[in-house]
Amino acid sequence: MKNIVLEVRDTEYGLLLQFLRSLQYVKIKAVNSEPVSADSQLLQLRKVLQHQSKQLFQDIPDPAVWQKQQRDEWS
Repeated sequence: MKNIVLEVRDTEYGLLLQFLRSLQYVKIKAVNSEPVSADSQLLQLRKVLQHQSKQLFQDIPDPAVWQKQQRDEWS
């Protein structure tokens, strides 16, 4: 089994920690962490998603047209 150690000291990475906690094969040891409520984490996630420059996948009316636009952007 491989181990990866991440030292996360900034509160800006709360969403990353929430994602990592959702994975069954990840173990997280918190050192001097402040408890963050699930509601505040959900609000943070909503703020991040609202400020995205790209459309969310569920907001795309025609996925085939969107995919072609993305491909053509790089050619």
